[in-house]
Amino acid sequence: MPREKTYINGPGKVQEIREDLRLRFDALTGTPSPDIETLRDLHARLGEYHTALENRERSAPRTETASPVTCDSLADSETRLDIIFEAAEDVAFIIAETDQERRILEFSAGARNLFEYERSEIIGQSLDILCDTEFGACPIGERDNARLRMSRKSGATFPALYSVHPLAAHGEQATAALFIIFDISQREMAERMVRESYDRYMALTMASPISIVTFNAKGIVDFVNEWHMKVLDEGKTQPEFYIGRRINELPGIPQAGVGSRILKVLEGKRVSLEDVYIPAFGRHSEAWNNFRLSPLSQNGEVIGGILIREDVTRRKQIEIDLKLLIDNSPIPLLSVELVEGQHIIRSLNPAAVSMFGPSALNECVDEFVSVLEEDEDTLKGMASDRCEVRTVDGLRQAIRTTHQSSGQFEVQAVQDVSELIKAKELAEEVSRAKSDFMANISHEIRTPLNVLITMLKLFREEDLHGDGVEMIEHAMDAAQTLLALLNDILDFSVIEAGTLALDQQDFNLAEIVSLVVKPYQVEAESKGIALTYEIGEKIPERLWGDGRRIRQILFHLTGNAVKFTDEGTIHILANWTPLEKADGQQGIMEISVSDTGIGMDAAQLKQSFEPFRQVDGARSRRHGGIGIGLSLVQEFLTAMGGELFVDTTPGKGTTIRFTVMSGIPDGRFPYSE
Repeated sequence: MPREKTYINGPGKVQEIREDLRLRFDALTGTPSPDIETLRDLHARLGEYHTALENRERSAPRTETASPVTCDSLADSETRLDIIFEAAEDVAFIIAETDQERRILEFSAGARNLFEYERSEIIGQSLDILCDTEFGACPIGERDNARLRMSRKSGATFPALYSVHPLAAHGEQATAALFIIFDISQREMAERMVRESYDRYMALTMASPISIVTFNAKGIVDFVNEWHMKVLDEGKTQPEFYIGRRINELPGIPQAGVGSRILKVLEGKRVSLEDVYIPAFGRHSEAWNNFRLSPLSQNGEVIGGILIREDVTRRKQIEIDLKLLIDNSPIPLLSVELVEGQHIIRSLNPAAVSMFGPSALNECVDEFVSVLEEDEDTLKGMASDRCEVRTVDGLRQAIRTTHQSSGQFEVQAVQDVSELIKAKELAEEVSRAKSDFMANISHEIRTPLNVLITMLKLFREEDLHGDGVEMIEHAMDAAQTLLALLNDILDFSVIEAGTLALDQQDFNLAEIVSLVVKPYQVEAESKGIALTYEIGEKIPERLWGDGRRIRQILFHLTGNAVKFTDEGTIHILANWTPLEKADGQQGIMEISVSDTGIGMDAAQLKQSFEPFRQVDGARSRRHGGIGIGLSLVQEFLTAMGGELFVDTTPGKGTTIRFTVMSGIPDGRFPYSE
């Protein structure tokens, strides 16, 4: 059944609607969208309808009763309007009454798509059913356009842009209104994304640890970020100092002489300037900056750009200092690049030029350096090799240290050690000669000394009286002291030569302690010192190890205690702790020597372990000794895998404790294995 169209009164009304729509389109603001373009297309089609209708109206005869042709023309025009009304599927056309009920009279195809209602469901319903909020805020009787949220049949809401046009004959009150509505969800989403993108851009720009400046098409600065003001400007000015200036006039750019190159960005070109030197000017110190400029274009025209400015002064100064250090280094340094499996020399410092000659540049490093022995990596990313190098003066011995900073480049330091090798070889030869001499001289002295001691023992067995007995005893003590000294010197020579050997055999620890203490008893008693010792109950009767070296260690420690103690006590304590994992066949022997002597401070303690150094020279001269006792003790313990501990306080005394692994004869604990 055809619909009645009592609410549109001829072409004059269409012209009025058309003009009203045009004015509203012109008033619309915001980002252009396909929806607005659709409305503009509908407006144009309405215009075509209006023009055709007017032409037909003028050509019709002016009679009281319209001719059949005129009626047919008007009917045809209304049919075309129906086609337009139904053709726009993306835009909703709704005609509703203007009374309080606001009943919907027409519902276009676009409205059905937008609101999800069929025409039969919605015709006669109140217009408020389509609104998230009532239309009451927008009087239908007046022309209006605005935004509001509308509701679909499913209950989902969406943002919409609508335009209201009252429908009435000239001079009459409107009884209906035309609503043109389209969904602007995508438009709002796009606007939100643009806003969020802009907010992120501004947050990133403001927080970036680098100077960012933007400018317009004329190169006039319109923005500077916070980092620029705080760091590059050092807070000396306000943003207004920069805004409004041309980019080629910003502080430092004219002084660096790069203004014309900076302006190339206004021609649409990217500009990148690295390590630009800016001399000192005004209150600014000399500096180095990197400049990067990118143009911003729209429709093929430059509308502005971005200037990123980086202060690289600190890095540049480090580079200059490093270059100065490298150039003045006495060690030859090479910068080497790995190219197709070959190490090519790319740069040499002056010392390297003196060693290899300037012709070595861009040559393979293997032409000049031959590896004799590869050493293990000294540090992470570094390796050291003993090499033979071809220099301008001939072949030389060298140590090459390589630092690989990346997969393609490395730095090599080539240290000429030819003279050091010669000096080392000479020192080793001298040391061997000295050791041989000491061994020979010790042998030559010990042989007659042993004869002398033997003769003195024979004399002591004679029936001597008076001063003769005392003289023989003094001679025996002197000979024994001299023999012990010779043994120490010989042991030290053996240690220096690296030929110290351990003589492992079974021994009785209690006997060793007793034999060591006995010769020192007389001296201790003469000084009023109580020299005592204690043997732990858990110590096996027989132990396995180098008893002779243990005796020497204890001999030196006891001798020092007696020598540097004037009153009080000296106590020797020996213990043995079996190891559970060895089923008691092996254990740790621990011996300590405690005294109430003069003690030592940290510096004296360190000095006491240096060979031929004496902590108290006057006391040593009075009591004898050449200062190698503790150094020998340390070497003996190291050879046996033992440890030494010292607890000393100046003026109160010293406790020296050492531990060493030992076993019982059945479980034999060999040090050498």
